[in-house]
Amino acid sequence: MATWINHVAIAAPRNGTTTHTVDPSSGTVVTGSLFTPTAGRLLVVACEGAVTSTTPSGWTLPTGGSAINFTGLYVWYRTAAGGDTFSTTHNTSNYPAVFDIYEFPAGTTFSGAASSTGVASGGAGPSVGSLTGTNFIMGTVGNEAFATTSTGAITWASGVEAIDTLVGQATTSGYLYSLTYLEDSVLTSSSIAATATGTSNLQATYERLMFAVKVAATTTPPILIMQTRRAY
Repeated sequence: MATWINHVAIAAPRNGTTTHTVDPSSGTVVTGSLFTPTAGRLLVVACEGAVTSTTPSGWTLPTGGSAINFTGLYVWYRTAAGGDTFSTTHNTSNYPAVFDIYEFPAGTTFSGAASSTGVASGGAGPSVGSLTGTNFIMGTVGNEAFATTSTGAITWASGVEAIDTLVGQATTSGYLYSLTYLEDSVLTSSSIAATATGTSNLQATYERLMFAVKVAATTTPPILIMQTRRAY
C-alpha cells in the first residue's frame, strides 16, 4: 500500500495572539504520533480554523488549496529540510486551529487540489482532477463551531477516516474538521461526499478541499541469508 510514513494532527490552542507556531515533534496530539521530519521527504499539512491563515514560509499553497468562508481550510506542502517547525498568521487573535500533518516518502509529488465553499451536508464538494497513475487522495471538511454547546461529526461516503475533531466556542469560535483518504487510487478525478451528523451550533454549510499526492515507491533492503558450512 502506498501511504504516509508519519502522521500527527496537532490542536493549536487559543493563545491570545494572531500567530500559531507548529512543530510536528511537539504539541497537543489529536491523533497520530509526534515525529521529527526527515529531510527529503514530502510534508503535507491541512489547516482548519475559523480564521484566515497565511502560507508558512518555505511551504506551497497549491492552486485550489484554500476554502475560505465561515472558516479557513487550507492545504500546504513542502520538501522537508529536517525539523520543519512552521508559523502562520491569522486575520484575528485568540482562535484555535488544527494542523493535520502527513509525511510521505522522498520522491512523492503533489498531484493537485480543488476547493469549494458553501457545500451542504451530504454534498460531494469539489473534484480534484487531471490525476494520472496511482494516487493517494485526501478529502477534508471544515466548519465553524460558534457555541460552547457545538457538536457534530462527519460521515464519509468513501475512503478511510483519519480524523474527525471538534473544538467548541470559548470566547472565540472553534471548528469542526475531518479528513478521509483513498489509498492506491487509479481514479482520474475524485469527489467524496461528506454528511454531517449530530450537529448543533455549526454553520449550515461547509468548506471542502480535495487533494492528492503520488506516493513514491519505497525499497526494502534485501534479506541476507547466512549459510553455515558443516564439517564432515
